Amino acid sequence: MFPYSIVTIKRTLRAGIDRCSSLGAVLTGGRAGYGRPVVAGFHRTPSGIGESARLCHQALTHLGYAPAALDLSPRYLPHDLMALPGADVVSCDGDGPLILHVNPPELPSVIRYLGWRMVRRRCLIGYWAWELPRMPDQWRFALRLVREIWVPSRFCAEAIRPHTHKPVRIVPHPLAPFSGRPDRQGFGLPAGAFIALTVADLRSSLARKNPLGAVAAFRHAFGTSSDHRLVLKIGGVLGNEAAFAGVAAAVAGMTNVHLLAEALPDDRMASLMASVDVVVSMHRSEGFGLVIAQAMQAGKPVIASDWSGSTDFLDSDTGLPVPVRLIAVDDAQGRYLSAQGQVWADPDIDVAADCLRALAADPALAASIGARAQAHIANRLSSATYQMALGEAFHAHSSPPEAAMSTSTP
Repeated sequence: MFPYSIVTIKRTLRAGIDRCSSLGAVLTGGRAGYGRPVVAGFHRTPSGIGESARLCHQALTHLGYAPAALDLSPRYLPHDLMALPGADVVSCDGDGPLILHVNPPELPSVIRYLGWRMVRRRCLIGYWAWELPRMPDQWRFALRLVREIWVPSRFCAEAIRPHTHKPVRIVPHPLAPFSGRPDRQGFGLPAGAFIALTVADLRSSLARKNPLGAVAAFRHAFGTSSDHRLVLKIGGVLGNEAAFAGVAAAVAGMTNVHLLAEALPDDRMASLMASVDVVVSMHRSEGFGLVIAQAMQAGKPVIASDWSGSTDFLDSDTGLPVPVRLIAVDDAQGRYLSAQGQVWADPDIDVAADCLRALAADPALAASIGARAQAHIANRLSSATYQMALGEAFHAHSSPPEAAMSTSTP
């Protein structure tokens, strides 16, 4: 998306970088400064990577670090901006850690955009997510640009650690308290129906998110029953019209499937989550599984493929994991061109359909699973747990919570 090489960055950054032998040596070889942290990312983009930055900023704020927010959305993704009060206010005083919620292909361009003054004395931390067992070779250059890598799951860590001697720290996404309220009427959903929800962003690959797997499971479980409904929430349509047309064609004529393609602000997405009975994720792979975690936090039972990042927090006690077989990666959208020889999951649709029928027939079972899921996520993805995961590099260069506004060198 941002085709800048390290050579290009070295030629265009200021003279202080040009005097050094490599950009990586400049950014990671010197003594980093100290101050309040800065969270850079796509704060106003309605996507998983955007939510990653928002959750990080919210958690650090809650913990008292007074982080600055640096929104990259207007620069790189201006066509699909969410309303987010305060996102335009940028105050990056001091030299505290810079947490970059930007994947490696975009990192050189973002560093170039931020400029030498912003990055030269900061501890740069890359927050990366990858959805396949092996990190792509094209990411290797970016390892030189950061002092430390944060990842949301063991799955991501295992993909990246073999390629670097730098710390790769598992820092799961922290979840803000769930405040969604049901609004079936507002979403045009019948009050008495059993309603399932599946969510997919086409920018993240239709094949990987596999919402049509959820459609197949739902069709197998309930056919055309009007007492059972599926909400198919699709994001990232712009630029992925052909993929969306395939989804629309697959559910054409299914009167008990509601196709929802409008962008929803966080509060409306939470309201949609609160309005359903179960969340289904037939993903082929997840770096983390944020929608799954958010559904569990909302007290919803989740039926999900038993593979990749979501297995850190969803098991047979806290949800309904669906067995998978591993198959070769095949992505018509070309998101995983470097995936030759890699695999991802093919979930058992028959088992997923059985799970749907079981929950629809036994509301008490659904409530019990949802309650266990909610308790588990409240502990595992809390702000306190997040603070413990941040690690030495962050704490060494960040003002402590009780002095978060201080920018003096200790």
